[in-house]
Order: sequence, then C-alpha cells, then structure tokens
Amino acid sequence: MTPFLRSLAIGASALWMAAATALAANGDVDTTFTFAGNNTRCIAVQPDGLAVVAYDDSNGAGGRKLVRLKANGTQDPYFNVTVSGGIHCILVQGDGKILLGGGFSEISGVRRHNLARLLPDGSVDPTFDPNVDYRVSVIAVQPDGRILFGGNFYKVAGQARNNIARVHADGTLDPTFAPILGNECSAIHVLADGRILVGGFFNDVNNIPRRGVAR
Repeated sequence: MTPFLRSLAIGASALWMAAATALAANGDVDTTFTFAGNNTRCIAVQPDGLAVVAYDDSNGAGGRKLVRLKANGTQDPYFNVTVSGGIHCILVQGDGKILLGGGFSEISGVRRHNLARLLPDGSVDPTFDPNVDYRVSVIAVQPDGRILFGGNFYKVAGQARNNIARVHADGTLDPTFAPILGNECSAIHVLADGRILVGGFFNDVNNIPRRGVAR
C-alpha cells in the first residue's frame, strides 16, 4: 500500500461511469491506482490490502466479474473466479475466507445458491453451502463466528426464513434464530453488546410495527 490512506469509491456517477477507484485521504484521485471496470457493485479489502471487487464487464460480453486487485489496481492473476449471476455483497472474514452474497447459482462451476464462501486462494469452500432460495443483499459476522445475512428470501437449507437468517461458521443453519421481517433486509450491524441492528424495506418485525430499522 502507498503511505497515505486509500479509500475505495463505488457506484454510479453523473458521468455514467461506475467503476472502482482509489482516493487519497484528502479526496484527490490516487493516480497510482488504475482499474477499468464498469458498474461496480461492491468492494471488500483484505487485511493484506488487496481488494476484492464485483463489477459488470464494460463491454457486456463477459457478464458479471469478480476480481482481486493489487495496491496499484492491477488484477491478481492467481484469483480466477467466475460467477453465474450478480454479487451484491462481499465480506472478508478474519481468517481470509471471502463470503459472497447475491443472486447466483454457480461460483466457478460449483453449485452455490446466492450465498457462498471462497478460500483465500479464490477456490470455492467445499464445506460451506447454506443454499438460500433467493437474493442475499448483506452479510455480517458476529464475534463468535456465526454469520448473519439478509436479503429477499424465504428459505435457507430448505427451512423457512423470512429475509434474514443466521448460519454457523460451517454454513449450517442456526435453528435458534428465526426472526420474521415483513420485507427485504438490506443492512445488518452487530452492536458491541451482541444486539443486532437491521435495516430494510419492512414495516414490521415478528409482527411488531417497525418501519425500516429495528433492533
């Protein structure tokens, strides 16, 4: 990494360009970081400074892409991951494994429905397969290693779950956690005391009126 702080900017702009770039601490564009993507969806930075980026191919021919970028924006040639659909969220675990959520059915040719985990080398983790029936929009990891995720779905591992669920570190469903969100969950934050803040497009949680945010 360069001596100054980097921050990664994503999303659509008024110039019809959505890519990944790096900003210096004062907001100036970091000219040492160059990457040409399109419609960047999400970014997560590993402890070693490499950034995992999900984006759409600029020419439309290659569909959705998942790459890992070095500090100067060049792609890591050893990180080869293909995705059958869209990636909406990325979270790098403390052990270097990479959680992916979105609307997909395969990662690098391996069947994974909407939630998957990669090993640090980019290969699909064979031990982790929660099998979510529809889109995952957000992921959070609790201090004990259990994984929270939200989105717009109704089943996880064949069991009823309404837009939010929790799995153990091995991907098996936590049977003790089954809140009912009335609509999509798009934000999750684990508080220091263990309580969980959720945000989304819901009007109720467990049939208790809560508009957009609940704890």
